Amino acid sequence: MILPDTPSADGAPAPLVGSVATLPAMDAASPEGSCLQHTDPARLLLAGKNTVVVLGNGAFPVHPEVLNLLRTAPRVVCCDGAVRGLLRAGREPDFIVGDMDSLCPDLAARFSDRLVCIADQQTNDQTKAVHFCAARGWTDVRIVGATGLREDHTLGNLSLLGTYLSLPVQVCSLTDHGIFLAVRQRVQIPCIPGQVVSVFSFTPQVPLTTRGLQYPLHDRPLLHWWEGTLNRTVGTSFELDFSNGVFMVYVGYPQIPAGCQI
Repeated sequence: MILPDTPSADGAPAPLVGSVATLPAMDAASPEGSCLQHTDPARLLLAGKNTVVVLGNGAFPVHPEVLNLLRTAPRVVCCDGAVRGLLRAGREPDFIVGDMDSLCPDLAARFSDRLVCIADQQTNDQTKAVHFCAARGWTDVRIVGATGLREDHTLGNLSLLGTYLSLPVQVCSLTDHGIFLAVRQRVQIPCIPGQVVSVFSFTPQVPLTTRGLQYPLHDRPLLHWWEGTLNRTVGTSFELDFSNGVFMVYVGYPQIPAGCQI
């Protein structure tokens, strides 16, 4: 599979109609502590000069904008089991990080100068890769391929987003359907009306208030993961208001492009 350019009529790559690429920017004048630096989903599908994609060994992406990010990112760090998928997509890894238990000998020999072997079994390969990126000063980390195929890996990989908040990096996980972010302070996120939003609490004792969602929450702890799911936006931004907690937010893409079978 070669990464597609999804051309428009004039030959340039075309954003999705009403896609995150058209979302409004956050108001820089928001009160102190009301938002994080990197909560605009529009920016998370576009590669910047300090962007690194961490490619996991889950389901390889098929969404054209996620594939475009994988193609245009300045660097791609592969978890060891994800190398073959990246090669089939027409790109080589810049680094391969992990315990190398899933890397076949021929690829290990081919990319011997790009291997970063970390034998520690107290962390998984995704976390090894994120810490590797942080150590090299790459502060804009986008994880792709962390979900799909095995549900236990999916849950484990997503749960780790909260632990990365202690690192000097900004991390999100992109799927074929939306974006997962972990937040630890009051946050305002740009959107367009009708986007799917789900909120999961890593600190279930902490009450949450939401604004800008179809089904608002008022000072409510989320004791179970399902309690904050299957909501929708009603305006051009929504807000999570809480103190001393950690939450994970899922923001769905506005639409799945025609012809993209996901």
